[in-house]
Amino acid sequence: MNFVKRIIIPVLLFSSLFMFPFENIGQNKPPGTVRFKENLYVDKLEICNVYWREYMFMTLKKYGPESEVYLATLPDTLVWDSELKRLYLRHPNYAYHPVVGISYQQAVAYCEWRSKMVNINIYLKETKQKFSLENNYDSIPEVYKYRLPTIEEWEDFSKSPYRKLVERKIRRNNLPRGMFLPPDRIEMSKVKTRPANAGFTNKLGLYNVFGNVAEMTAKKGVAKGGGWQHLEEQCITEAGFSYSEPENWLGFRCVCERVIAEKKEEVPAKPEIMELD
Repeated sequence: MNFVKRIIIPVLLFSSLFMFPFENIGQNKPPGTVRFKENLYVDKLEICNVYWREYMFMTLKKYGPESEVYLATLPDTLVWDSELKRLYLRHPNYAYHPVVGISYQQAVAYCEWRSKMVNINIYLKETKQKFSLENNYDSIPEVYKYRLPTIEEWEDFSKSPYRKLVERKIRRNNLPRGMFLPPDRIEMSKVKTRPANAGFTNKLGLYNVFGNVAEMTAKKGVAKGGGWQHLEEQCITEAGFSYSEPENWLGFRCVCERVIAEKKEEVPAKPEIMELD
C-alpha cells in the first residue's frame, strides 16, 4: 500500500501540474490565464488546493521535510474549526476548491515559484532537456512573471460583465452574481467554498471574481471580491476587505506579465523594382 501511494501521489500531482501552470505553453500566452490587456494576463481560476499541493510537493522533494523552505509552504489548516482542518487541503473532494489558510507572504512566494516553474518548462521544451531537481536553473530566460494583481488591476478585470445569455439566466432565476451562500445556509453548510470552476464566467472568461473566497491584492492586508462569509450586496468592485493573517474565506489568483516580448514573424521585404530609362 505504501508503495502504491509513493507512485500514485506524484503522478496525480504532476498531471495537474502540467494541466494548469503549463497548459497553454506554445500558444503565446501565460499558462492558466486569459489575456486582459496587451501585456497583462489573469488567471481563469482562483488558485486551488491541488495546485498548492504541487507547490508543496516540489518544494518537499527539493529541500526535504524539515527544511524552512518546505515548512513555509504549509497552509494554516486551523482556520477551520471542523473536520475540514484535516480534510480540506488534501481530500480529493476538495482538490479544486480554492486554497485558504494562506498568508500574503506565502501567496507572493507561490507566484515566484510558479513563474520559475513555467519558465523552466519553456526552457526545457526549447532545449529538449529533461527536468532535474538538482538543477536550480538560475540563468534561464525569464519569459513570464506571475504576481498578485494591484487593486487597480483587480477592479478593472472585475468590471467585465456576464454574457447576455448568462445575464438573462441570472435575472430569470434570481441567481447571485458570484459564488455566495444564502445567509441562512452559512452556518448550516459544512463546506463553505465551491470548486473554483463552478458557476458562470464573465466575458473575459474568469470564474468567481466575486464570492467563493476574497482575493488578495498586491497591497498587503487588502483583499477584493468578498468570500463565502460576505453578503452579495457587500461585494462590489470598489469594496475592500481587510485581513492581517490567514483566513478560511481568503485566497488569491495571479496575474501575469510577459517579460520577454513575443517573437514576431518577419515579413520578407519586397524586392525593389528598378525603373528603366
